[in-house]
Amino acid sequence: MHLGFYSHYAQNQDSSGSLEYSIDEGETWLPVLYMIDRDDIVRDGDGNVDAITTLENEHGDIAIGYHPDTFEEVGGYYGAYIGAEITEELAPYISGRIDDNQTESKRYELFRLPEADGQKTVRFRLAKSGTYSWYWGIDNFGIYSIAPSSMPEVVEASPAAGSQGANPMPLMTFVIKDGEAKLDPDSVKLEFNGAAADAITVSETKIGAEEGHQVTYQVTELLAPLSQNSFKLTYTEDSGDKREGVYEGSFTVGDFTSHSLPEPIAFESFDDLDEFNLPDGWAVKSYVSEAEVTNWDENPDDWTSMTYAGWTSVSLDRWKSSPYWLEKSEAPSPPVFVDGKAQFPDGNFLIADSSLRNANFVSVLETKDFDLAQHSNVHLGFYSHYCQNQDNSANVEYSIDGGETWLPVIYMLEQADIVAGDGGTADAVATFENAQGDVALVDSLLYQDEDDYWDIELLDEPIGGSYGVFIGAAIDESLAPYISGRVNDSQTESKRYELHRLPQADNQAKVRIRFAMNGTWSWYWAVDNFGLYSIEEEPNTIPAIDSIAWKGGIATISWQGAAGVRLQKASNLANPNWSDIANTQGESSANEVADQAEAYYRLIRD
Repeated sequence: MHLGFYSHYAQNQDSSGSLEYSIDEGETWLPVLYMIDRDDIVRDGDGNVDAITTLENEHGDIAIGYHPDTFEEVGGYYGAYIGAEITEELAPYISGRIDDNQTESKRYELFRLPEADGQKTVRFRLAKSGTYSWYWGIDNFGIYSIAPSSMPEVVEASPAAGSQGANPMPLMTFVIKDGEAKLDPDSVKLEFNGAAADAITVSETKIGAEEGHQVTYQVTELLAPLSQNSFKLTYTEDSGDKREGVYEGSFTVGDFTSHSLPEPIAFESFDDLDEFNLPDGWAVKSYVSEAEVTNWDENPDDWTSMTYAGWTSVSLDRWKSSPYWLEKSEAPSPPVFVDGKAQFPDGNFLIADSSLRNANFVSVLETKDFDLAQHSNVHLGFYSHYCQNQDNSANVEYSIDGGETWLPVIYMLEQADIVAGDGGTADAVATFENAQGDVALVDSLLYQDEDDYWDIELLDEPIGGSYGVFIGAAIDESLAPYISGRVNDSQTESKRYELHRLPQADNQAKVRIRFAMNGTWSWYWAVDNFGLYSIEEEPNTIPAIDSIAWKGGIATISWQGAAGVRLQKASNLANPNWSDIANTQGESSANEVADQAEAYYRLIRD
């Protein structure tokens, strides 16, 4: 509904003209227009109209009268002559006019009355105040039903049409701002990759001071890396014409890493633990320099306290309160998914955080012994939320003899500190034994006495100053393949899902894992979703094509069939355009029409 009329008005410095409407027979009033001298409009520091101050400020030249029933004095401020409750929501309806201008305020006024739609009774209130203050004439007063000129429109989308590098399991979000026409929330529909998306939500929202709605849809299956995905959002206005709006396009998923794992032999999410506790049978040893210990108290809110002197378990909410959270909150890039779930420390997890411990930090975590006597092809998997610093290392090893000896899994340290050996491989002995002036050096073992007070036990001699001091395996050149160079201070490069074969753990009754972190104010290492798995090794060879025979214009290509192997074809090798030949997955032969001057074939394995 709209109200239209010709308004023959002249503003004076002390006058006002107000127009309101009611849908409850005058019990309450809704704003349409408040005309006052523009010099009397009060604004805040950002230039926005302060409606309350504007309407409630007293003015010595504004009309004052007496209430006909109570004879109480009325007036002296603009708000005295309006019917609506004075709130900041009246700001958009305050219209500044030019004092003593005989043309500027002579207009045809046309207003939308949103609350009047469908109402049985609508009443109007026109109020004029002044002291010898010009005039207000009204003519051609009419109520109209006018189709809005502006539709609701999508003003924000994620992923947006045309975007690149999108999350492979995105929460699709569209923000629709109302125009003069309002959105009909029940009309919203979304097609995703050509199929109707059923589980969409539509909720009211604000876009600045304007009304709107937010539409969300959670993609529940991983989209393929680098895949292009289309969407089409449709909706209608809530007026009688039911005009339709459309927002459509496509986005391209970024590259990402995905792992699909079998049921674990053993798994620990740490979510069932109380904070600052470890799973049964797991143990920590932490080391310090006696002279550097200044805080002997435990305090979960103080990251320099003994609570965080070594490996412990914390909640994500608590870790968010720790120093350098902006850096710690960086997710893996590209994203990492395991069984369709994005990897990031979640719920409770293990943490060794030296990012505010301006001291030498060494902490070793050993798990309990796992009985893998009935399991082969053993793998260790865990999400590693790690940041390399130039002076620290993070080491993972395993033992099959109760911790008497240790076998390598991975040794993470700064790329620049890896010594190159012959043939471009790492010189493991030099890398681990070279003296490093900035690597942690400690002289005491931390422990808690029978009353749970923290104390230290001096070591016979300090340990540290080289990376090899902090590993459990015997140092020799066989460790070279397990040294993993990492980028100093990168907040994304070392956040990975680590999945490693433990060959000597097969069919062993006592398999223990060791995590060792050392540093000096050296970032952090969080570990979550720890699991042991039996994963059958996939073949790493591809069958060769045995023969290609031609007969009657047909080429027959033969090979030794195998699961996951398929045949591809290209027309040249200078710029090959390899494409799959249909229905060859797992087969051992294919027939092709020999209609080209040349053709090339190859086998590939998924």
